[in-house]
Amino acid sequence: MNKNQSDQEHYYQTIARLLFRLRGAPFVLSAREIDIIEEWEEQHIPLNIISEGIKSAYENFRKLRSGRKKFTLAFSCRFVSNAFCQHRERRVGKKSVGKTKDERIEMIEAEVRNFIKNISKEVSYLKESYLDILDDLSSDDLDEETLERRDDQVERLLLEYATPSIMDKYRQQVINEYNIIQESEKNRIASRKYIKTVREKYKIPYVSLFYY
Repeated sequence: MNKNQSDQEHYYQTIARLLFRLRGAPFVLSAREIDIIEEWEEQHIPLNIISEGIKSAYENFRKLRSGRKKFTLAFSCRFVSNAFCQHRERRVGKKSVGKTKDERIEMIEAEVRNFIKNISKEVSYLKESYLDILDDLSSDDLDEETLERRDDQVERLLLEYATPSIMDKYRQQVINEYNIIQESEKNRIASRKYIKTVREKYKIPYVSLFYY
């Protein structure tokens, strides 16, 4: 197991342990809960912020719950989101906080140019897309939605070029790690795992302003 896999496993297990400790049974994550954790991971929400949000959600749940309802991560989403927003506001002077849109675009442009210059042959099919992104970044009327769409396009390309054998490998990982029956859920989670791994391996930059 490499460091990225170990870190990801720790992230999931820490959240699961906290959830199970608070709610008790069932001691298994649902497909929706796995999806929620993946979304938090993709947003780079720190574990301590997630813990803060889940605990706040549980206290609120205890006051509102009926006798038949079970506490789930879905109930925590709003609380985790609020905790993360407050966390970002506290980080004055760090990363994107306090930076203008133009400064963040300059950071993205530098990342994109470096990626194009040093692009690995295994993902050379992305070069044209990132050249188009450079054109977007020089536009006077650039908006955040355009950059978010570009990130989506890059990830669709990664999946298009993934071989069936590679995706079978990731689907098997999902089967081994999670108690999921639905084929569509296996494919969706496998796709996310594959995209995350390839982005990290080949240093494929995100271009959404959210990350800067």
